[in-house]
Amino acid sequence: MTLKIAIRVDGSDTIGSGHFARCLVLANEFRNKGCNVEFISFEHKNNLNFLPINAYFQVHNIQSNDNIWNWEEDINWIKSNFLNLTYDLLIIDHYGIDIKWENNVKFLAKKIFVIDDLANRQHICDYLLDQNLVENFESRYKNFIPNYTMQFLGPKFALLRDEFLCSNIDIKRERNIVKNILITFGGGDASSIIIKVLNALNELNYNINKINLVISKNTSNIENLKNLCKFNTEFHIDCKNISSLMQEADLCIGAGGITNWERCYLSLPSVIISLADNQVPIAQYLNAKGIVKYLGSADSITEIEIVKCLAEIFSSDCILSKMSLNASKIINPKNFLGSRFICNKILETI
Repeated sequence: MTLKIAIRVDGSDTIGSGHFARCLVLANEFRNKGCNVEFISFEHKNNLNFLPINAYFQVHNIQSNDNIWNWEEDINWIKSNFLNLTYDLLIIDHYGIDIKWENNVKFLAKKIFVIDDLANRQHICDYLLDQNLVENFESRYKNFIPNYTMQFLGPKFALLRDEFLCSNIDIKRERNIVKNILITFGGGDASSIIIKVLNALNELNYNINKINLVISKNTSNIENLKNLCKFNTEFHIDCKNISSLMQEADLCIGAGGITNWERCYLSLPSVIISLADNQVPIAQYLNAKGIVKYLGSADSITEIEIVKCLAEIFSSDCILSKMSLNASKIINPKNFLGSRFICNKILETI
């Protein structure tokens, strides 16, 4: 019998693409194992609901007259449209959803799988994934989930795409000097912080061979960004091969989120500027461990602070290699578990 799985997840220019990205990793893994997977997503302004469609998954669009999401209307829409449907598994990746929502949709699935980063609200779920590394990461959900919940905690469970797990990627390349820089701030419109980064690089006037700049198709001021580029810069819109760009890079300048673990998997040194509050504690922890250089929030960081950080890295003969070594210790590819392990464990228990 084909198992049916529903994924409740949202994404937009404001929310970003990270939730969709990691859910698509799970969706593809479950589909490869013969499951039927569908998405349920709210039609936010400038939403990213086309991402699962592009990957050939069905998407049920939750509609609203004012495009403002709230959990009670979300439940009412699901009850109106799914009352006679039953899934074997419901996957939830949404910071606005907690036990109140979950209790109201028990009819929808036999079991519930929650993906979370925050550990700040109650859940009633059979499985929980938090792939992040923070203080007390193995115990911080103790008071938020039932005792029976199967937990997948830490970067060894990170939902990395197959492009990162490909066996022919040389993950051990040494990095001692900055010649190739990757700039990537996720799937939202991050033009304002990218402008600060480009201005800082121009101010330093360091000898950079190449910059790969990854942006979303919804990025504003693209022409302005192009005019700011004084170095050999290649633009990648909605990039499909970011793992190869990370492998080429000596340094990444970007945001937090799932890319933290992609970079660690490839031992890529990084300068982090957070785009959302949930990225801050992770970035602070990684900074304390010497894995990244965390500068602060995109809203408050100045070009001068970026210049100072990059000048320190560019003038050192050991900062890059130390960050690369520390990153490689976070995720050991030989002991990495990821989506395949998670899906197998869940399918064993459904």
